[in-house]
Amino acid sequence: MGKKHESVICSNRRVLIVGTISNVATKLLADFSSVKNSFSTDFEVFTFLVESDSVDETLPLLSKLSRLNGNFFYESLGDLRYSLTDRVERIRYCRNYYVKYIRDNFENFKWDYIVVADLDGMNGALNQKAVRSCFSRLDWDCCLSNQTVGYYDIFALRE
Repeated sequence: MGKKHESVICSNRRVLIVGTISNVATKLLADFSSVKNSFSTDFEVFTFLVESDSVDETLPLLSKLSRLNGNFFYESLGDLRYSLTDRVERIRYCRNYYVKYIRDNFENFKWDYIVVADLDGMNGALNQKAVRSCFSRLDWDCCLSNQTVGYYDIFALRE
């Protein structure tokens, strides 16, 4: 019989939500709320988003979210499409930016978990029960997303 795994969730755990975004003004509030609310009961939630190339209202929305949420941070890298013409290269560049943020700030924040979130309309079904199910076991180093339908955007990871 297998060893029973204890849940690791407790209120003093910290999670950092990171992601790259562009032109998400119409979807960001709903998706960010879904992800944040899925973690907020069991974790202190921090956020760091890296934006580039938005031509919609994403930047003003990020500024507003930052003012309203003390643990919400973002960086805009401006118009990268001119210097990095390949979309995958831009995504990679932005991801490396949040990896550097994690490394540079870990000693100050000591997050217990890092969540990489796609915040362009993919998180409507995410909830606390789904998140808690990830912590029913302790024998993992990484949990990856699942969806009820066959689509998941791993294009940049495949490239």
